[in-house]
Amino acid sequence: MTRANIDSILLAKGFHRAAWDLANLYLSSVGADLLSDTAPTIVGLSQETTCFVSAEYFAAQDPFADFVVHEVAHIFHNCKRSTLGLRETRTKEWLLPINFQERETFAYSCEAHACILRRAKSGPERRALADEYARTVRVPDKRVDSKAVAKHCPVKPPNRETGG
Repeated sequence: MTRANIDSILLAKGFHRAAWDLANLYLSSVGADLLSDTAPTIVGLSQETTCFVSAEYFAAQDPFADFVVHEVAHIFHNCKRSTLGLRETRTKEWLLPINFQERETFAYSCEAHACILRRAKSGPERRALADEYARTVRVPDKRVDSKAVAKHCPVKPPNRETGG
């Protein structure tokens, strides 16, 4: 979000529920006071199938942080199958049905996974980075168990032929 597009984003159809958070995300990114003392300081937000990140994303120094991957991960539980042209059934409405309480853990796990795969070239390197993550990273979100995120860190590369 930038000075050039903040107005159109806040006035966009469908983002009324998130306008408060989006406004605070933008204000925080430009160093301005937030709309209230209790407003959370966030650097990213997903609304339905749209993701927003502040300019702070590009200044992050944390080797295990990737706010874009984190926010895109939320699309998997925000998006209905029909949005992508997939068949829905009574029991399969959402692209990825993740329990509400597990959504942030899923997003942080995707973020850690992406960072480890990007940085490591071999299995031993991935295991070492996963161990480093488990030892050093504490997710700054009370809804997330850092140990559960570390448990989902990759130790082998995906099989490109089978997709698994």
